[in-house]
Amino acid sequence: MLTRPFIGPSPNEWWWKNFAPVYNAVTQEIAQGNDVPVIDLYTVFEGKKDYFVDESHFNRAGHRLAARMICEDIMSLLYGSSAGPQRNACAEPG
Repeated sequence: MLTRPFIGPSPNEWWWKNFAPVYNAVTQEIAQGNDVPVIDLYTVFEGKKDYFVDESHFNRAGHRLAARMICEDIMSLLYGSSAGPQRNACAEPG
């Protein structure tokens, strides 16, 4: 499961960002209660405006970091501590 990354305040009380903290908390709770791994993108990107084009959409650097993070976490889940060589699959090409 993934948490939802976002930055900045929401000017409208009904916008999704006002519910995102609850969504992320419930995601963590459900995952833990069902022994499902969580990749916590929210915590990694919290307050890092340089990775976003707006309050909720990554720029190129944000997409690359998120993709690498997700890939490395999945490789660790698949291969455990022996994921070293497989993590090279997560590196950006030359």
